[in-house]
Amino acid sequence: MFKKSFVLFVLFALTACHTAQTVVKTSPKYYPKPKKEVVHVTKKPVVVKPVASNDNEKKPNSTSQKRQTETMESTSKTVVYTEVVSAYIMQFKDIAMSNMKNYGIPASIILAQGILESGAGKGDLALSGNNHFGIKCHVGWTGESVKHDDDSAQECFRKYKDPAESYKDHALFLTSRTRYSNLFLLPKGDYE
Repeated sequence: MFKKSFVLFVLFALTACHTAQTVVKTSPKYYPKPKKEVVHVTKKPVVVKPVASNDNEKKPNSTSQKRQTETMESTSKTVVYTEVVSAYIMQFKDIAMSNMKNYGIPASIILAQGILESGAGKGDLALSGNNHFGIKCHVGWTGESVKHDDDSAQECFRKYKDPAESYKDHALFLTSRTRYSNLFLLPKGDYE
């Protein structure tokens, strides 16, 4: 009897010790990286031709003439250089400032969205339809349109006679949709 009790006690002790140890197996979680379209922006060197030689003037050094590259994500499939972006800003800054006064949208945000959506005016929609903001036809659009592959094949996008119409439509689109109404409650300098 004593032997049976002892054997049962030992078996119970061994079994109890083994079950108290938990085994945790973990496997690394797999998160697929989202696909992003990357556009490389290259700064071209600015070369100034000297008009008259002056010993006091600084000569351009070799580091200022090296080509610098920046990366910009864009919704249109274009390669945009810094000069192209600067030219785009110069071309449309007055329209953006006018829209800022009329509709309360900061000109910097208008221009930034125009640059990203249109590839600084070099994207397909900007070139074929003067649509700088990728505004789709939506229900009730009676104006001209252009077909373009975006989320789906051959989607309907608004076509404008002039880029200024695209800028105005963008402002009206933002100010008339309840989806964006909370943005106009923020302070004018709040960009976050």
